[in-house]
Amino acid sequence: MGGYGFTYAVRANSAYSHLRLTAVATELALDQITEALAAGGDEYIMEPFTRDAVLDKLNLPGIR
Repeated sequence: MGGYGFTYAVRANSAYSHLRLTAVATELALDQITEALAAGGDEYIMEPFTRDAVLDKLNLPGIR
């Protein structure tokens, strides 16, 4: 199962649908980001990423 399939599966299961999902993209590709968000992802981060970039995403409103 790939990342998109995992995201669809999480969103389809009411026990896990409340989880916030962040996609990791290896390159700046709009189609990958669009697909990840369409699958139910909440946010994305580009590789290579830094510790501060991850913390910034985790500190967005609504993320605990």
